Amino acid sequence: MNLRKLFSRKATQTGPVAAAAAPAARDTDSEGSADAPSDGGGNVIAFPLRPDWYEFSPEARPAVTPDAVRFKGMMNEPEITAFFHENYFAYGRHNGSHYRNHEALEQGRQARIAQFQNVLTELFERKQTKINKLQSELLAIEGISPLTSAQLRLACEHLKRDIEVLREQSDLASSGKGWIREALNRYETGFAKGLREALEFDLLAR
Repeated sequence: MNLRKLFSRKATQTGPVAAAAAPAARDTDSEGSADAPSDGGGNVIAFPLRPDWYEFSPEARPAVTPDAVRFKGMMNEPEITAFFHENYFAYGRHNGSHYRNHEALEQGRQARIAQFQNVLTELFERKQTKINKLQSELLAIEGISPLTSAQLRLACEHLKRDIEVLREQSDLASSGKGWIREALNRYETGFAKGLREALEFDLLAR
């Protein structure tokens, strides 16, 4: 057998396969540099550079205060949660655009404070009622179950501490401090915005 023909036939058969397996050479520009990689077209997902709440109005931005962290359990009471979910920014904006004076601003602030103090009073009374009930049960089982009696006393002490916090926050609210400050800030910001928009509208309408 002619070995030269045999090797020549093998090279002919394997040549296209080898050429297909070889990686394609990268295109280069006139200066010999490789083309920049494509951006992937539709496979690229654009992520926002700012968190979603950045574009929201001030009243929608989360507010975290030291008191809110310290008294997380108390802040989760349904009455307090409902109070802080109110749109005080919108209230202030409405009042600012319609009344446009410091007296209206102060009346709105006092209304928010009174509303908050009413919420705290409701919580205070509810917790005091629970204390009275626990103390009644404690008297009924006194001397029967020392462990249960200790648990009831502990529960009463916990509720008493909550009541002290509610009293403290009610006193602070009278001067616009404490937990109420966050709601008042939203109201005041809205009032200023409503006032400014109303004045700007008047100037443009002339």
